[in-house]
Amino acid sequence: MEACDEFEFGIGRIATNHYVLRSGSIPQLLLMNRRTFASLLATARQIIGRYSGEWGSQHFIRAHQAEAEEAMDRLRSDARRDVVSPTPSDQRRSRAAFASVIDQHVGDDPHKREVLRAIEAELATIRSSSSSID
Repeated sequence: MEACDEFEFGIGRIATNHYVLRSGSIPQLLLMNRRTFASLLATARQIIGRYSGEWGSQHFIRAHQAEAEEAMDRLRSDARRDVVSPTPSDQRRSRAAFASVIDQHVGDDPHKREVLRAIEAELATIRSSSSSID
């Protein structure tokens, strides 16, 4: 669980031991079919176009990173709390476990494989061009 979730969902009020395993990215999507998008007012389509894509991703990353760092600082500065981060070995084992679940879901479906490759490529691009937290 991300550190900011500790406070947002109230877990931080009762939990004193925190294992901080960064398990992935937070998807931010607005999905609609083309007909629905085309039926929107022109100003709505322009707003979506202006504030989506790279602009939206970069602003979200900066805001989320700042919030997560502030929450981690709050956790670590509280003497009543024990905050543990996974070792490199734990991180490798968790990635292997997640990969196993993803592989089971994707299976032999060519479309799912194509989507997975596209997602992985996009995440690699984002992570190499920003200071994202995961």
